[in-house]
Amino acid sequence: MGDVNLYRGTVVAGRRLTRATVERHLDELHSLTREQFFPGSLNIALSTPLRLSCESTLTFDLGRRFVWPARSGSRSAESR
Repeated sequence: MGDVNLYRGTVVAGRRLTRATVERHLDELHSLTREQFFPGSLNIALSTPLRLSCESTLTFDLGRRFVWPARSGSRSAESR
């Protein structure tokens, strides 16, 4: 297994906008990541800021939206 980083934060309420976006782009997201997406988002306010890698950024919706690879335990979790 590669390097493992532990991040702490608090789950916070979102604006309820992601569900419709993910539903509209499910096929595109699956083609892009080979992962199964579920409409919605998990919003976590991290205790320490995290810089996301430009090299691992994946774009969708004609380049207007982004996802980054992430894992939660042994499960893949795409971050947006």
